[in-house]
Amino acid sequence: MKSIVNGVIILFMLFSVDSCFRCDRLMEKAVEKGIEKYAEREAGGKVDVDIGTRRGVRVPSYFPDELIPPGGKAVTKIASRTEEGKGISIVFTTRRSSERIINYYENLKGWEETYTFETGGGVAIGLQSDNRSAMVVIAKTGNETKVTITYIEKR
Repeated sequence: MKSIVNGVIILFMLFSVDSCFRCDRLMEKAVEKGIEKYAEREAGGKVDVDIGTRRGVRVPSYFPDELIPPGGKAVTKIASRTEEGKGISIVFTTRRSSERIINYYENLKGWEETYTFETGGGVAIGLQSDNRSAMVVIAKTGNETKVTITYIEKR
């Protein structure tokens, strides 16, 4: 339970950084290292943070291609590895409508939808496939749709 709460705190930190800092690379690196140190202490594993405010970030090879939203550009990520498995949260932006993105995830092949509920400004969808799970949060922000995916793969 503590790791879930810590994950949510870290996710909010990423949203804040992504929204507040339209900064140069030096500032990005300083913020990334600060979040990494905090997250590693709290999670008890290796953590990697990448804030790509203008240049975007690379999606790791273990992240399922089908979870990348249509037309999505990865802008922020935080990844963690522990003895229980690995997890990553990636924030994507896309110009596709939030309705189209919601429909995409509700009909995703190979994944079972475990829950859907409305949040204050969007929709959260839970997905499960074997030892993998994902929480997808979709929200309209200005002329873009922001899609935050938290993906966990257990050993």
